[in-house]
Amino acid sequence: MTRRTRTIVVSALAGASLMAAAGVAGAATYNVTAGDLFFRGMPKSVPAGTHTFVLKNTGNAPHDLKIGTKKTKILQKGQTGRVTVTLKKGKVSYICTVPGHAQAGMKGTLTVK
Repeated sequence: MTRRTRTIVVSALAGASLMAAAGVAGAATYNVTAGDLFFRGMPKSVPAGTHTFVLKNTGNAPHDLKIGTKKTKILQKGQTGRVTVTLKKGKVSYICTVPGHAQAGMKGTLTVK
């Protein structure tokens, strides 16, 4: 490793340590369940920043979770997927994109503080 490479590595590690100490690094994780036409475990509000939503499909139909522009793959019963998003202050919608599911109630809005 060259001196320049060592300097870059040390600088990156120091920056990551400062961010972690300030509470910036690391994503908050939320466990969400998709049942028969409902989501359970979705928070009503979250702080601005990076969040991971882990979706477990316990329903009989396939489901997914779309937050903003990112989504999980479509999950069959018993499968788990995840989506990581960086959210800014405001409101963001989430839905199940399987046809008819959002219209049946699999949708909501997160307030990002």
